Amino acid sequence: MEVKAINLLRDWANALRALDKLDWESRGFNMVLWCNEKLPETPELGCGTVCCAYGVATTLPSWKEAGIKLERKGSSWTFQEDAWEKLGLSVNDFHWITNPEGYDESNNPEKISPSLVAERIEEIMEDLQ
Repeated sequence: MEVKAINLLRDWANALRALDKLDWESRGFNMVLWCNEKLPETPELGCGTVCCAYGVATTLPSWKEAGIKLERKGSSWTFQEDAWEKLGLSVNDFHWITNPEGYDESNNPEKISPSLVAERIEEIMEDLQ
């Protein structure tokens, strides 16, 4: 796996771990929602406008530099179509990280913590190195 992709994944996991140290539930982190106005603006978390794991990542400077972002499709937001390729991931690995239905907590997605998502990112990083 490319060093740049590993660094992007590491930045993603680190941002989620930083968010986990905050009161993430009241800050609006929710794997089912794309955007809200609850997250704080910080160097680790960016602009404060997102609440899912992918959304948090798209506010990171390294992701912006790599051109990975949320895309507007009609009235909703979605993944950038080549995001997984830029991260060096398969589509399945990308969805294993980002799809709330793939977590044990899927019956109650509000309980999917940022650190749980970070663990998945780190597990994939270990497998790919």
